Amino acid sequence: MSSAGRPPHEVAAAEPPERLAAALVRNLAESTGGKAVHAVPAERSHVVVESWPAGLSGVADAVGEEPVGSTGGSLFLIAPTKWDDAARSLLRDTAAWLGVAVQLSRLHVDHSAADLRAQRLTAELSSARARLAQVRDLERHRLVRAITETTLRDLDEVRTSLRAADEGRGLAGAENALEELIDDFRSVVRGVFPSMLPDRGPRAALEELAATLPRPVTFAGDLGRRAGWQLESGFYHAVSAVLNLMADHPVTVTFSRDDALRARIEAPAEVDLRLSQDVERLAVLGGEMEAVVDGTTVVAVRLPERVEPVTPAVDPAELERSAIYRKVRDLVRRGQDGSPEWEAIAEQLTAPPLAANAPVIAARRAMVAMRDLVGKLPADHELRWAVEQVAADAHEFAELDLLDELENGRVLRGASAAAARLLGADGIDPRSRLGLPADATDEDVLVAARAAVSGWRAHAEHPVVGRRDRAACEVLVRTAEGLLAPS
Repeated sequence: MSSAGRPPHEVAAAEPPERLAAALVRNLAESTGGKAVHAVPAERSHVVVESWPAGLSGVADAVGEEPVGSTGGSLFLIAPTKWDDAARSLLRDTAAWLGVAVQLSRLHVDHSAADLRAQRLTAELSSARARLAQVRDLERHRLVRAITETTLRDLDEVRTSLRAADEGRGLAGAENALEELIDDFRSVVRGVFPSMLPDRGPRAALEELAATLPRPVTFAGDLGRRAGWQLESGFYHAVSAVLNLMADHPVTVTFSRDDALRARIEAPAEVDLRLSQDVERLAVLGGEMEAVVDGTTVVAVRLPERVEPVTPAVDPAELERSAIYRKVRDLVRRGQDGSPEWEAIAEQLTAPPLAANAPVIAARRAMVAMRDLVGKLPADHELRWAVEQVAADAHEFAELDLLDELENGRVLRGASAAAARLLGADGIDPRSRLGLPADATDEDVLVAARAAVSGWRAHAEHPVVGRRDRAACEVLVRTAEGLLAPS
């Protein structure tokens, strides 16, 4: 071990978690006088995560290899000046500590994603509570109004009938008025708590309600298995509110079920719908109600079931392998100030699209959003300069832009397939980019990469090639040069 190196545990004690992996790789290289590469296996080769010197693209001619944890790839040592038991021991110890660094990084990514989700859910909960309180007040006023109106109207009729009975005109009128009062109270109670809903579900309860309406209601479809009480009650009240408003017309109700309880209510006439309170109440539960009035009236009610959040499609470990993703993520962390705009960028960065180059796509999207935000900062703000620096130096972004132009047929029309393959359209490992078989040797990769560099340079120098095609060739040459393993 050279005097420049330190034991890995001292490196781990001195470096912050976000720089630990790079520091361990550099320490190994400097301690052994060679080159160190942390790489993970890809479909046909290896993808470099960290290296010292920086910029190494492969693990050719490695004299030593140690696994990094269970899923963190391997640590390779290339061309050390001295390869002895001490160097082997340092490689093993470094790989062990590197496994810890990888695990810390993954936990940090998971924690950041969970923290963002918790913030969003907290905001949604506060909003839902406020809306629920509003709906509760509106519902209380509606019930008080319904009971008061029923009491004042029907009790007045009962009193009038009783006075007539005192005058010798019989009790028949009083009995009829009292029965109407009781029926009205039953309707109010049924609207608050339908007796059939807990036992037989919303369809049976709605059929019971429909039997009391002046026009026929036809039911079709199925709601499937029973859902929770809160969902069924909210769904029932939403549909029953529509049925009561459509009561003067024949109505058809069609039920369905996928990830939500659904109902489509149709009437063959235009109906004056006053559903703002019911829409708000349904929205509190995460549902929605949409109405279309155009000759006929159609109302769609949807109330989703509560489900667990979907597991991210991209493995966090894959994100960690992308150097540009890590750079952009660090910029986002530096810029986060609690504002919704920055939090949205951070959340989007943790949920990249499902694609072969997902980390790069996520990083570019974040860069576009960040550039809009930092443009509002003072001209001398250090974050503004850092964002511009990363954007200017990121060759990966230039590759994505060129892929878009190739797909749209704007450049290299006669050689778009070969260009797209080199840019990673068929896979981002060197063998896929160069069109080589999976069992191609490292020497085959070097030969093919040199040929690609020469070929695209020659294409750019052809007299008939225009300015845009020459610029595209420059991007392809740089990509091919990046596939050349260092000598």
